[in-house]
Amino acid sequence: SGAIVLTKIGMTEPEWRVLVKDQIRSAVRGTFLADAKIFEVDSLSGAGIPELRSYLVSNLPNLPLRNSSDVLRIPIDRVFNVHGHGTVVTGTVLSGSVERDQKVEMLPGKTPARIKQLQSNAREQVIVKSGMRAALNLNTDTLPVRGQTLTTPGAMLSARRLAVSFEQIPDAPHVKDRQRVRFLIGTQEVMGRYRLV
Repeated sequence: SGAIVLTKIGMTEPEWRVLVKDQIRSAVRGTFLADAKIFEVDSLSGAGIPELRSYLVSNLPNLPLRNSSDVLRIPIDRVFNVHGHGTVVTGTVLSGSVERDQKVEMLPGKTPARIKQLQSNAREQVIVKSGMRAALNLNTDTLPVRGQTLTTPGAMLSARRLAVSFEQIPDAPHVKDRQRVRFLIGTQEVMGRYRLV
């Protein structure tokens, strides 16, 4: 499920936006976004924002709920220091849930950490569940990096090989055996080699 949003429309001509929307439709042909609604918005003037907000408010409740009892997985997308608090990481809880004072592990590296404080949408939380954005104040001796995943200690393993099954987009160039590929998983981007089994 998804929607497509064209931003900064106040800086472009209407004819250009029509061309860009045609390019987008061509790029998403054959994907789950093929029939997705395209919103045109401008954050400075507020144009299109009410329509996008209304769409999100009316459609989000129809999406299936995520299971908060699964293994905790939070791909780290930002790392920074807050004076007086220490290391803070942010990410979206893909599965499971996390609580204040919970012990976690950062992969790859199996680095242990403890959650000192939790926030979601700039509010203090005791627990953050699957599907929510989270800011986590960590007690750890090792500085996390973008692309690592926070998880329950011992629940997951790092790997250099991954078996995948995928459906090729019809208009995309075909992937060949032994081809170098850019692999995106969570917030991590790594180079790899595709091997046909």
